[in-house]
Amino acid sequence: MTLKVAYWGFEVSDPAAWVRFMALFGLEPQHEGDAVFFTVDEKAKRIHLRPGPADDLRYQGWEAEDEAEFAAVCARLAGAAVPFATGTAEEAKFRGVRQFVAFQDPNGIPMEIALGMQSAARPFHSDLVPGGFVTGDCGLGHIAAPAADYQASRDFLCKVLDAAVSDYIFHPLAPGMVAQCVFLHTNPRHHSIAYAQLPMPAPKRLHHFMLEARHIEDVGRAYDRVRAAGIPIERQLGQHPNDRMLSFYAVTPSGFSLEFGYGGVRVEDGDWQVRDYDNFSLWGHELAGAPA
Repeated sequence: MTLKVAYWGFEVSDPAAWVRFMALFGLEPQHEGDAVFFTVDEKAKRIHLRPGPADDLRYQGWEAEDEAEFAAVCARLAGAAVPFATGTAEEAKFRGVRQFVAFQDPNGIPMEIALGMQSAARPFHSDLVPGGFVTGDCGLGHIAAPAADYQASRDFLCKVLDAAVSDYIFHPLAPGMVAQCVFLHTNPRHHSIAYAQLPMPAPKRLHHFMLEARHIEDVGRAYDRVRAAGIPIERQLGQHPNDRMLSFYAVTPSGFSLEFGYGGVRVEDGDWQVRDYDNFSLWGHELAGAPA
């Protein structure tokens, strides 16, 4: 299958703060009533903001390539006895898609399979990120989410979305405490979703979402803008060992993070080897407040 991340929906308590935050990454808002939308490419509605108290992920949408793939995913959901519901015409219009079905993963994360994404009225352009973003056959980006059981979450996505494992990271947090992470792909992007089983409860459904710039200098300039604006940095510039992404993590107004990166590797299943890693970073990515 070739499912791609199509869109994210967030419920946010301060939409105006989000508009200011996203402007630092070159994204301009589109307003529809009390909702705010952003795009990063030729698609009309990539990031959806709705006002509300949750300050968390409301849903992740996946784009099916065509009607055959859409039907195949629905059949997989039915075959796995996963409850799913068809979105209304009004809900589909809000998302800028022709149709979608909604279900939940084992962690309660709402997911959607969409078909027929609406094109933007004009192509995306930003003077702040002139190189634009890596989307296309890789989709919008990725999310990382806490999981009660990373293996059960992995097995679920492999079964219903035909996902495949890219690799694992088992990162020591403290003596006797390890973050157990699995990275999954459904297209050439190294991972469209990562699950992390943590030794402590997580406050939100979402740890971070990732956008990938085409040019490394766009990441560096965004890093400078974010720091100059006084936005909290969760992790400083660094590079991951598995997807080779050079990135930093900025804290959104809702408390989860945006990873802004460059240079992620593409996964070609015929040649790809699944590996285990024991650290999140090759270099950098120091936590805010960590000693130099």
